[in-house]
Amino acid sequence: MSVLPDPLHPAVVHFPIALTFVALLFEALSRTGRWRSLEGAAVFLVVLAAMGSVPAFVTGKLAHEEAVVSPEVRQLLEQHESLGVSVMVGLLLLAGARLVLAWADRHHGWPAWLYLGVLALAAALVAYQAHLGGRLVYDHGVGTAPSFSVPLPPPPGPHPS
Repeated sequence: MSVLPDPLHPAVVHFPIALTFVALLFEALSRTGRWRSLEGAAVFLVVLAAMGSVPAFVTGKLAHEEAVVSPEVRQLLEQHESLGVSVMVGLLLLAGARLVLAWADRHHGWPAWLYLGVLALAAALVAYQAHLGGRLVYDHGVGTAPSFSVPLPPPPGPHPS
């Protein structure tokens, strides 16, 4: 018996999603003098979000290999997977850039504001990625028990009375 949830992907993906948005909030708040103390937490959160995107991608790749989906759903699944690669790489690069900004003590000026804008864009992509994942689960049942077996044929037409 495993202590890990099955399927693992849904349990893992929520961490980088939430951490990205909280990092954005903390970054924005830390631009004001009153909330400047949140800067360290913002750096930590974006690094955690980036690190969490790796297991999110890996577990998604494994879940993709197990899922049996119809051809029309396959296109959505492929889009979700390819965007997942982009989001993971983007968050890793963004975390690296944020660490460089912190190391260089560049909290003010155009590099810090550019970083904030790119982080907002990354959060928007994370939100869209989450939307695609939600559509796969809630609209098409991907990742649920029936999706790990052969797709069922459509139900027959109306029954005669």
